[in-house]
Amino acid sequence: MSLVKKSKRFLNRNSSTFIIIRSVYTFFRITYQGTLSKAFRIFPIKKNKIVINNHHGQGYGDNAKYIVEELLNSNVDYDIVWLLKNKNKKEAGLPKRVRVVRLGSIKNIYEMTTARLWIENNRMHQYLFKRKGQFYLQTWHGGLGLKKIEGDAPHGMKKRNVKFSKRDSKMTDLYISNSKHLTNIYKRAFWYDGEVLEAGYPKNDILFRDKQVFRYKVRKYFSLLDKHKILLYAPTFRENGKLSAYDIDFNALQSALNKQDNTWKVIIRLHPSVDDSNFQAVFGEGVINGTHFPDMQELVLGVDTLVTDYSSCMFDSAIAKIPTFIYASDISNYIDERGFYFSLDELPFDVAVDTKNLIKNIIHFIPNEYSIRLEQFYKKVRLYDKGDASKIVAKRIEAVFN
Repeated sequence: MSLVKKSKRFLNRNSSTFIIIRSVYTFFRITYQGTLSKAFRIFPIKKNKIVINNHHGQGYGDNAKYIVEELLNSNVDYDIVWLLKNKNKKEAGLPKRVRVVRLGSIKNIYEMTTARLWIENNRMHQYLFKRKGQFYLQTWHGGLGLKKIEGDAPHGMKKRNVKFSKRDSKMTDLYISNSKHLTNIYKRAFWYDGEVLEAGYPKNDILFRDKQVFRYKVRKYFSLLDKHKILLYAPTFRENGKLSAYDIDFNALQSALNKQDNTWKVIIRLHPSVDDSNFQAVFGEGVINGTHFPDMQELVLGVDTLVTDYSSCMFDSAIAKIPTFIYASDISNYIDERGFYFSLDELPFDVAVDTKNLIKNIIHFIPNEYSIRLEQFYKKVRLYDKGDASKIVAKRIEAVFN
């Protein structure tokens, strides 16, 4: 555990002592990483090597997973390295042909310094120097979203975060986008003026497939029966780290659903930034913890209904034509904190601020009206997802290597 992480347990994040510790730690980390990054330049760039970092060392998922699967199906012999923080290769679900390197290790810096291609879906927090002949593909994790981000955030970003974001955008050679709305955000709020490939999101290709295989996979994972219907609650995180906004009365919700059809189960998937160590104490024994299911897109495809607050997963489930509902009990505070790109009235989803109205929206859901609202909304944002983004991005990567 780093000095900064240890200090968080004992010090106020805004205290002068914590700020000094963080500043000293950041200085030495940047110096250490930057020095190694330059030193490893004595080694040549390996022309078929790709290094991938998913959500700062998470497992096999997001856009990179589907890009990798497409690349592995090609006739090209790629050397693919996946950076992992805590999991081993088996736990992360990585293919045999993908190598694993621990995030933050010296070998991590060596692999990055000698790779032809970097793929990230978040800002690169390692202070490395990109070499001539290297290509940086940014597959931003959010996609089409509701919450304002980066330079668009109403209260701005901390200076140190702005610095890293600007540096990251300056190194980036290519962003991928799944809508004209997202492309405009890159250009305006990400301090980016380079190329954008408007091909859709590779992770969304799966949303156009037959749901039956994922329905079976999800039920098997959670030891449920085929007859069980699933409501997935997948809220985003709060800056203060508190769980008070996740205040749905799950007993009342499940009871109301089971009056209609006595087969419903509720799964809750918390955001990767939220600690789930006290899950059952917070949410009770009647719900299932789905936080560690490997692939969010597959989980979405395996459920019957999605409830979220302000997470971009609402647009993923909508692409898959899954009934989607918004529960926003803290809307007034959250909109002041983050700001939205759309008003809730502009969205194609029914909105509730309490459990009673959430239940009402779900029970009285009208599929035909929902489909019409979805079509109108996606025309407005100019959605590019058609189910072929992985192939398009893989071809672009092949062009880079050639």
